[in-house]
Amino acid sequence: MASALPHFASAHLDCLLDSRPVVPQHFHCDPARWSLYILHTGGFCFQSGGGTYLAGGGDVLLLPPGVCHALLPGGGDTHMTTLLFSAPAGGAAPQGCLLFSMRAHPDIDSLLHLVRDLSLLPAARDQLLAALLLQLAALPELHIAPLHPSALPMQILSYLDENFRDDVSLTGLAALFHFTPSHIIHVFQPLYDLSPIQYLKHRRIGEAQHLLRTTEHSASAIAGMVGIYNRNYFYSTFKKMVGMSPGDYRSCSAFGLE
Repeated sequence: MASALPHFASAHLDCLLDSRPVVPQHFHCDPARWSLYILHTGGFCFQSGGGTYLAGGGDVLLLPPGVCHALLPGGGDTHMTTLLFSAPAGGAAPQGCLLFSMRAHPDIDSLLHLVRDLSLLPAARDQLLAALLLQLAALPELHIAPLHPSALPMQILSYLDENFRDDVSLTGLAALFHFTPSHIIHVFQPLYDLSPIQYLKHRRIGEAQHLLRTTEHSASAIAGMVGIYNRNYFYSTFKKMVGMSPGDYRSCSAFGLE
């Protein structure tokens, strides 16, 4: 079976993060770049598109731009490399994401080791990244597709992802979708074991994590950018959900920008 991975005409590695241990990454997305997660040891729970999936050491997860997702480590010695790259694809991007296993393919691990060498020139790393993607395309993959977009839970999820910066209430959601608040909770909660308002909180904190990793905006500015205007609430909620303050998270999780 042909791989669902498109042919990349070129690829440019924008960001690289090698993290150990891995802290929770709540719901976020990168609208312009592909995300490649390589799990070396341990395991994590991957959530996206209304589904929950488990990945273990040796698994590789590839997400097209704009896919909202969360990564929750399973504990223990979790070691993961994250690559964000720009790539004008030579074919249609997959709907959803792709999960590969490189356990029986040491050549892929060798390529990854070279990509992580920050002493290389950017052009050389880009060539290695293209070779890595070519090797992945030769592997069988699990295509993780989102739930059908016309389903009510996915309509609610899409609305929350598009409007998480706004003042969204359960009453407002019920009026928008013409159901009772209890019914909205009933159909949505099975997605991620979160109510719509709980998801909204996870989405805001997850987006804040992404901005802390990949931009130089201050934590206070980021709080407003994700729809949280009470600075003390932002700091306390972030620390409770992530396990450290925004400043500490940025210090240990900042991407290397090349």
